[in-house]
Amino acid sequence: MKKITKWGIGLVMTLAVMFMAGQAGAVVLGLYETGQLVPKVYHDGANVDTVVGLSCVATGGCDVYWAFFDNNSTHITDGMIEMTKDDYYGFSWMAESGVGLENVDGYLVFTSGDNATAPTGTADIFANAFMVDTAGKDAVLVPVLPIPAADYAAGTDLTSMDATSIVSLSAGTAPGDVLDIRYWIDTAYSATTDVVLWSVCDASGTYNINMYNDEEGRKSVNFELPNEELNLVDPSTIVGRPTDYIDGFIRFTVPAGLCAGPEVENDMFVFSYVDSDTIGAMQTLLAGEQ
Repeated sequence: MKKITKWGIGLVMTLAVMFMAGQAGAVVLGLYETGQLVPKVYHDGANVDTVVGLSCVATGGCDVYWAFFDNNSTHITDGMIEMTKDDYYGFSWMAESGVGLENVDGYLVFTSGDNATAPTGTADIFANAFMVDTAGKDAVLVPVLPIPAADYAAGTDLTSMDATSIVSLSAGTAPGDVLDIRYWIDTAYSATTDVVLWSVCDASGTYNINMYNDEEGRKSVNFELPNEELNLVDPSTIVGRPTDYIDGFIRFTVPAGLCAGPEVENDMFVFSYVDSDTIGAMQTLLAGEQ
């Protein structure tokens, strides 16, 4: 029987405490709004899928327009769902995506619209999302953020949204704010972490950040974001990371000044997927906002 070291005990406590602590930050989840952002979606065409549960409370029902973007916010495909008041709709990305999008990372925006010409501006829809693995008999929460009408560009056509259609994410983290992003990459427990970063504007580049372990050790390293809006980072691959930095957090300041105009805010949303083959059950940990 494998001895449970401080790393294993620490993770168990982290899964119970850090997730709840993350919920107390400035990030807003769990609200009906005009739109809903699913910041990371994926399917493999076989066993792994991202599923979204949509609810509508608008008196006249909801025409819910959805759009899928790749990790550089290129519009790939979209559609529309007709819902009645108090209706529920189960959305499977694998079923809705069409051909050729297996193993492609991206994100989804759902919007309650008025004849596709603009968001309704009222709190019509709500969503929950999970990434499910039927072969592994596992599921992990995908946090969903509400999008009020003020976060959309004026004159947005919901059938042809692009990288400029979302101009802010008021439910996310503002530029200049500091985030502590959890990681756990202990090979003794086959532990892995994927950091997910979604940004309103092009955040691609290399950022000098501080990486901390669980004994208050600090190391300055580079944090590389290759994509424009959706980035996935494996902390185990960070160049210069000390080999004993296997449990801790990455301190990252949301960059400012990345957007084209003063009316656009580079708000971000950041979280981690932490998994262990030894303990099982992938978990979602929100970044702690200072």
